[in-house]
Amino acid sequence: MTYSSLKSRFQAIFICFLEELMELSVLKGVGPKRMEALHKLDIYSLEDLIAFLPVKYRDLTAVAKLNAVSTDTPALFKVRCMQKPTVRYPRKNFTVTSCEVEDISGRAQVIWFNQPYMAQNIEDGAEIYLYGCIEIKQGRRRLMNPTIEHEDELCIVPVYRLPASCGMNQKAMRGLMKQAIEYCSSKEREIFPSEFRARHQLAERNFAITNIHFPQSETALLQARRRLCFEELLLVQLFIRLRKKKNEVQAGKKFVIQQEAFDNIINSLPYVLTGAQKKCIEEIKRDVTSGKAMNRLVQGDVGCGKTIVAFLAMALAVQNGGQAALMAPTDILARQHYLQLCQMFGREKVSFLSGALSAVQRKKELERIQNGKAVYIVGTNALIQRSVEYQKLLLIITDEQHRFGVAQRARFFAKGDSPHTLVMSATPIPRTLSLIIFGDLDISVIDELPAGRQKVATSIIPKSREEDMLAYIRKELQQGRQAYFVCPLIEEEEESTLMSAEKLYAELSSGAFQGIPIALLHGKMSTEEKNTVMDAFAAGEVKALISTTVIEVGVNVKNAVIMVIYGAERFGLAQLHQLRGRVGRGALKSYCFMLTQSNSEETKERLEIMTKTNNGFEIAQRDFELRGPGDYLGKRQSGIAEARFSYALSNTLLLKETQHVLETEILPDEKILEPLTAYVNARFDKELEDIAYN
Repeated sequence: MTYSSLKSRFQAIFICFLEELMELSVLKGVGPKRMEALHKLDIYSLEDLIAFLPVKYRDLTAVAKLNAVSTDTPALFKVRCMQKPTVRYPRKNFTVTSCEVEDISGRAQVIWFNQPYMAQNIEDGAEIYLYGCIEIKQGRRRLMNPTIEHEDELCIVPVYRLPASCGMNQKAMRGLMKQAIEYCSSKEREIFPSEFRARHQLAERNFAITNIHFPQSETALLQARRRLCFEELLLVQLFIRLRKKKNEVQAGKKFVIQQEAFDNIINSLPYVLTGAQKKCIEEIKRDVTSGKAMNRLVQGDVGCGKTIVAFLAMALAVQNGGQAALMAPTDILARQHYLQLCQMFGREKVSFLSGALSAVQRKKELERIQNGKAVYIVGTNALIQRSVEYQKLLLIITDEQHRFGVAQRARFFAKGDSPHTLVMSATPIPRTLSLIIFGDLDISVIDELPAGRQKVATSIIPKSREEDMLAYIRKELQQGRQAYFVCPLIEEEEESTLMSAEKLYAELSSGAFQGIPIALLHGKMSTEEKNTVMDAFAAGEVKALISTTVIEVGVNVKNAVIMVIYGAERFGLAQLHQLRGRVGRGALKSYCFMLTQSNSEETKERLEIMTKTNNGFEIAQRDFELRGPGDYLGKRQSGIAEARFSYALSNTLLLKETQHVLETEILPDEKILEPLTAYVNARFDKELEDIAYN
């Protein structure tokens, strides 16, 4: 089983080994260089390390036959080397090491690129274990870049996501993980009574943690997942109950609606609001005039018009003598909102904050916010830095809320005196999932798109048609159109065949798109570099943008009519729908091409859903059923409301089971409820303290 981004998902509270974070330096072999490598993976403590989950597993317990395995399926082979490997040097700094091997089913050629040392590791006639994928070329079976496995280490092996730039390999990570688990196991505390675990067939916690990393068997792995998923779902729901109970008694400023002035703002818009937008605005008005603090989620499909609803809500706060602040996940999106707010309300009333500002600019904006001259405030998480003081913050809005954790929202909330809270999500979310993740919020749904929005033609492109696709796109670019190319990785990773943005940029700039201005964009670039690239793309100076999912939200270039997604099988349908939503934003016909190397029927069936519908809510429901909630909840998070084992929420039966257990066993029983409540609250408080101010 593979997962799109397990580490980058949700900072949960329930895979906790210690009450205090322990230093990585207690592990053998962790010096300054290894520490730096771990920090590149966002690992700063033993708890972080143990929570760095495998993205997949290698099953080294079953030996396959060379002629009995389908292509592109990794497997373990026991083979005899028919001769000592030879090394060729076809060009400078590039080697090809090869040899012939056989088993009782047939023969294959083994090839290693840039691994000349293999010639010294293998003798003529030696019997060895190789793990890798068979491919067939010109009628011959080839085993490309396999790893050599030792007989005494044949087991189910975890595989972690390790970018080449982090300086860590799989063997080193497994060694550190084993140390960390052993070190922490004696200090781990079980949060469920033994009779409770027996009643619900839950493995002991140390067993679960050990076997989620190093499964003794497939059965043990399933038991570990069940335990951790059950715990996740139960505690998330308990936290939501506690949070909602607190919200219900939270007082908020009672707004007075200046209807005529408010209507004038709406009438000045260059378009007519949809019925769904009007309904959502009325729900917001009802909240802010109730005397209780608003806690509302606005969710809707790509392009449904959530942003203008947020701006109008900000106008209500300003009309009541206060300030409204909108926090966006990226500098690109925040700047876009800033320009729109300036156009609506005048630049003198609007302030922009992000890490990209100079010290002089930042000081000026902080003063305008503090003295109340700026009443419409927009920015990145710079808005929740300790140095930011608001004069009278009445409304806070988080845009693309799935990019922010509960703790960040809490920091934002603390900037005002019980301000009203509005959160927005551009990813339609199934009702079942909404009740779990956003059970502490009232929910508004904008399920109506503005008139005139075109359907994006969507196709699945096999590897064999990639060159034809690129030739077509080149013609479109030469005629003045623009295109996005999205890759699942920034750079190449060990044990990954996925296309990276850096590799694709190099290939296109020297190949199919030679002579055409293209640019590279990814999350590791500085804010200034990203803004420069995006400004050039928005101005039409760059014709093709090669990127990661950093362009998933907020990018609005109407001349961009083509979206190409490499490794489409690695994305959830909801995220594919988000990426597709970057095109089709103008009057021009737009296209989305999804490339996949997978030949599985399951992948084909899943991606075909994208070709049949542009309805985000329908796609969201199918994504929830097939893949789980990962793409609804986004990048690395902080806070209990986001779950680390994202696939847990796709298990409908387990979801219903934990709901029933919470209602019938946990809430009525103080002996169980009290320690679990203390555990949840203590951990959440800890996370609030740990939020770093950038």
